[in-house]
Amino acid sequence: MTEMAIALRGQRAIRVTHLAAALVCLVSLLAPALWNGYPLLQYDTGGYLARWYEGYLVPSRSTLFGLFLHLGEGFHFWPELVLQSGCTIWVIWLALRAFGLGTGPWRLVVVVTGLSLFTAVSVLCSTLLTDIFAGLAVLSLHLLLFHCSGLSRSERLGLLSLIAFSAATHSATVAVLLAVLIAYVPASMLAGLRLSRLLPPAAAIATGATLLLAANFALSGQLVWTRRCARLAHWRRDFGIGIAGRNSRRRFRGRARRCRRNFWRLDWHDGSG
Repeated sequence: MTEMAIALRGQRAIRVTHLAAALVCLVSLLAPALWNGYPLLQYDTGGYLARWYEGYLVPSRSTLFGLFLHLGEGFHFWPELVLQSGCTIWVIWLALRAFGLGTGPWRLVVVVTGLSLFTAVSVLCSTLLTDIFAGLAVLSLHLLLFHCSGLSRSERLGLLSLIAFSAATHSATVAVLLAVLIAYVPASMLAGLRLSRLLPPAAAIATGATLLLAANFALSGQLVWTRRCARLAHWRRDFGIGIAGRNSRRRFRGRARRCRRNFWRLDWHDGSG
């Protein structure tokens, strides 16, 4: 009985240590939002959230991510921040284990705290935006392609689910994931890896695309990827090489010169230029 009690006490201490380390990591990643008293917002955040209320599609504004935001609206969007921060901690922990850097709880705390201090990961985790999922999806894809043998079945399913959701949040994320898959083909030939490892991640990306199409259809009645994409592309082309682009570049150069003269004081409404 004494040995069993000691063993149970040791297991309880280990669980408490892991829980404390996870809380420290979570606070580190959410520090900007906690300091702000509210999740950080960006110009695009309203565009994602408005999809639920407006019922029509907008280029590069995922309806699925808009639904994700809407679910936590009653709690001031804190569940979304906790979820994306938790996913970040989990993926970092898997990466440390896969790279042979150790899995101790306080080692994880040091890495996550360092990343929070010296990179933008804490700002991304504290912001209601899709950017954090792009990085997590790429790192998850790397783990599945090059370190799949060290992952359990549940971990592989979790990473695939994260890739599927991330692919549904932004078209640029899909493009990056597809580029990684294409780059894996020659890399696998050089390293002697199996091409069959491409199939589960490719299926996850396809699942994400299907989820986005289904969400678009549910909200707008249109089974399309986005709306007015072609028109947007033409506008960007005309803006870049046409009269508008030349005028905008001329105005920007003039304002930049005034900015340097006035030590960063830049009045965008002065009516000049």
